[in-house]
Amino acid sequence: MPKDNIIQFPRKEGASRPSRKSILENRIAELNIENEYIQSDLEYLGQQLDSNISELQVSLKELESIMLKSLDKSMAELKKDFGLDLTPLMPKQDDPEED
Repeated sequence: MPKDNIIQFPRKEGASRPSRKSILENRIAELNIENEYIQSDLEYLGQQLDSNISELQVSLKELESIMLKSLDKSMAELKKDFGLDLTPLMPKQDDPEED
């Protein structure tokens, strides 16, 4: 049986595929948009990092203060209970003006 009843798909010469120039221009535009998103993300992350570092410094100073007070209390209890003075072993307090 002959295949006379098959309709051929129409072909458009030259219009079936975009040119290499068009493909590259579109890709460059996509990369520029992606780079803008990345740059924005980097700026946000940098600001967040600075904020976290500042908060960490404050938290560490507060923790240091709490621990030194606890240590002072423990040293006072040792001195009271055993007559043992360990205050020379205590870390020296930093002068806040030096920071």
